[in-house]
Amino acid sequence: MQPAHLSPRAALTARGFIAKWGPGGPAHTLTERVGAPAHFTDLCRLKGVAEPGNPTRHTF
Repeated sequence: MQPAHLSPRAALTARGFIAKWGPGGPAHTLTERVGAPAHFTDLCRLKGVAEPGNPTRHTF
């Protein structure tokens, strides 16, 4: 079952996560600095939780 706050397209399966981040996947060779933001976003999608953000786009 898909959480209501995520669109069906936003979901990521465990198989998809492993295919992307596991050995041989397209993200496997990224450095920690480059890959960390996308990895975190994918973990949020995998768990079905909204990623932290700035919904009001408030800046200083």
